[in-house]
Amino acid sequence: MHTTEHTDLDGDALTVHRDKGLAWVTITRDGDELTVGPVPAHALTGQHCSSHTRDEKRNAESRPLTPDAITDEMVERLRAHLMEMHDVELDEGDAAEALTDALTEPPARPEGAEEIHRLMLEFWGSPEDSATGVDLANHLAERGVRVVGEDGAA
Repeated sequence: MHTTEHTDLDGDALTVHRDKGLAWVTITRDGDELTVGPVPAHALTGQHCSSHTRDEKRNAESRPLTPDAITDEMVERLRAHLMEMHDVELDEGDAAEALTDALTEPPARPEGAEEIHRLMLEFWGSPEDSATGVDLANHLAERGVRVVGEDGAA
């Protein structure tokens, strides 16, 4: 089975599944889904879909999107979307930075940081999403602080 999916910034998606000469087209928008098919796969090719083969080849070689792949067009589309849908004006630099942040893997937490954070929450009762608590737990773990149980085991 070969699947091609295109998703926009809102999460709306167009997915084409091809298997054994048949195709299914699924459109997802705002949590609702509509699937058409099976239809003969050749019905989705032809003159009206001249870019289909090019897109199919590109998607066959698809790889995760990285910050290096951000284009000026992506930045402008984000700015236009934010203005149209949320009445938020963002300059080019901030839009590019937002895209970069979204596509950059967060750094791994230092070993032991989760356990330190868990104990801090247990002691202080802070909300788990407290950035300060996470930062402090990471800072302590980076410096070698480890949680030791009552039996002395780490």
